[in-house]
Amino acid sequence: MPLHVSDAQIDARFGSDVARALRAIKGAMEGRAVTPAVAMGLVKAHLLPLVPEAHHGIFHKRRAASWDGLFFIYADLGFCCGSSEHPLVDVMAAVRLIHGQTKVPPREFQFPTSVEVTYFSHVCGYLKVPTERWRRIAGHPHIDPFRFCTFCWRQPLPRRNLCAIHASSGQLEVLPKHSIETVHRSPAARYRAGARERMLFDTIANRLLTREVTEFHQSGFEAPFLIPATQVGDWLAERRPAVWQALSEWQSTLADDTVTATLLNLLQDPRVFPLPVRRHYEIVNRHYLQHSAITWPMLLRAEALLRAQAERKQRWGGRRSGAGRRGGEARTGANSMAKVHSE
Repeated sequence: MPLHVSDAQIDARFGSDVARALRAIKGAMEGRAVTPAVAMGLVKAHLLPLVPEAHHGIFHKRRAASWDGLFFIYADLGFCCGSSEHPLVDVMAAVRLIHGQTKVPPREFQFPTSVEVTYFSHVCGYLKVPTERWRRIAGHPHIDPFRFCTFCWRQPLPRRNLCAIHASSGQLEVLPKHSIETVHRSPAARYRAGARERMLFDTIANRLLTREVTEFHQSGFEAPFLIPATQVGDWLAERRPAVWQALSEWQSTLADDTVTATLLNLLQDPRVFPLPVRRHYEIVNRHYLQHSAITWPMLLRAEALLRAQAERKQRWGGRRSGAGRRGGEARTGANSMAKVHSE
């Protein structure tokens, strides 16, 4: 499992010091199995000496070597760079290269559940956006506004990992006209649907988050990662197109000062739930309305699940690739056989 990149590509992309280190790493990988421990050892041997001592701790934060740990070194280095001209940018890109290009097809990082909150906090910290007041809801210390249902974007029920939509115990009374949940199904059916969608949901969420974190770093920290204060509709249309599409007729009346309330009515409307569950969601939504920027993780998860649901629908029944014709032929054949036997 060597480093799948040519010397010419290395020289074209990196400065002389990092290019020299990468060629040495590539040579050391030839003809051997490259495990996470081997890769980490080579990174420390050849790239760590190029990093200022103040940032060496980033390379030693994780006790056991892993491919995920290597990706986190890349991400953590990114938050130490002040601009795209910073000397660490080359080292950061080299670590990402080693993480991805030691496998064919390139290795993709799989973010653990809710790590979108971690990176949302990192970006806010880098951009000096204060987040302390966002993390706790006044008067309700037991409610974490950054917790999410395992199967979707909603706040889970107290002491549960599932929201009121996906909890198999019920908790759902009526579905409003404009809710995303348009199908009246039993609690058990909603739970099964969430379980079936989970793998694809997690995959798409990981893909979106990886792309946006990478874009933020590669843009010199200028990409519109966070929700802007103005022209939120344009941001949604570009970066959360599935959520934007779900807004439907609300798009034409969407305004910056009402967009959060509109999104919450769509994605987490407390009116669908009986008391005291409704009270729980009203508390969370009120906090989101006071600090609208913190809906970023929720919107990323909503975008991922809506895309997953759309993708699964494309596979249903006659929409499946090759479906219909073969079935029709089989039915025709069966009818012909029945006719032969009747004769």
